[in-house]
Parts: sequence; C-alpha cells; structure tokens
Amino acid sequence: MVIDDLRALPDSPLVVAEGSTLPAHALSSGIAERSRAVWLLPTREFQRATLTDRDMAPGPTALYLLLGETIEQEAREHGVPTLTVDGSRGIEETVAAVEELFAPALAEGPRAETLAERRALLREAN
Repeated sequence: MVIDDLRALPDSPLVVAEGSTLPAHALSSGIAERSRAVWLLPTREFQRATLTDRDMAPGPTALYLLLGETIEQEAREHGVPTLTVDGSRGIEETVAAVEELFAPALAEGPRAETLAERRALLREAN
C-alpha cells in the first residue's frame, strides 16, 4: 500500500516519506528517484542503546533489531543511498546531513511557497 500511496502523490510540492515500511526496491524498480531518497540506518549498537534507554522488553527489542538488520540488508542489496546513525551527530547535524544529500532536489523544487499551500500540506499530513 505504501508503494501505491507513493505512486499516487503529485509531483508538487516535494514530499518526505519516512518509516520502515518503504522497501528499498522502490528505488531499484524506479518507483522513487535515487537522488531524492536516503535510508537512515542506525548501527546495531546505537539501536540497542536507544531501545535500552526506552526500557523495552527483550521480545520487542529483538524484533526491532531484526527489522533493522533486514532493512539494512535490503538497502545494501538495492544500492540505495544511506546515512549511518550512530549517535555521533545530534538531531540538527543529522538534519543538515540529509539536507546536504537533498540539496539539488530542494533547490530544484517544487515547494510550497504560499501560506495557503503550506496550510494545505499540514491538512494533508494530519
């Protein structure tokens, strides 16, 4: 369903799709553009520490770690752009790294320019 949703999106404005439900084959099959995609991949150590900080039970922790390994493997198999998340960057630095990767796409646009366009996007997001 996520693939169908991506295909149904308009070309304008730019959209950020996030989450573990977007498969890496979306790029290798041509559904999404490589220059407009990045997978943020936590290191196993960082993911384990984050889950421990959340005081997660062992079962869900193991499931999240397995999901992370699966997503990383699929990203490698399909040659998608990745950014390693290991805790060495803060949120602002991570955002800056993603913005740098997307600089050409962001400059090219299209993007919401008016208050009405931004409000429409917020309504759509909600």
